[in-house]
Amino acid sequence: MAKFTIDKRDRILAEWPRIVRFAAVEFAEKRNMACIAVLHVPARSGVRRDAHVHLVAPARELGPDGYGAFLRPFATDAGGPEIARAWAARMK
Repeated sequence: MAKFTIDKRDRILAEWPRIVRFAAVEFAEKRNMACIAVLHVPARSGVRRDAHVHLVAPARELGPDGYGAFLRPFATDAGGPEIARAWAARMK
């Protein structure tokens, strides 16, 4: 799972399509992985926390017959930093 915090609460909905596209490219297209994007907008419920998105992906390849082999490094905690680096590179 990777978490992306958007510094400005009012920008989360504008950033949402870009985050979803990032997930599609980095997980589905590059690695054949399924990915669920979860958008949290605390301000909408009156909570004072940063808006953020969780990208949740099983650490297994997804093929025409279902789940396949475990994908390293995503089957370990090392996968999170790899996705964070890819996001940082895209933000430049």
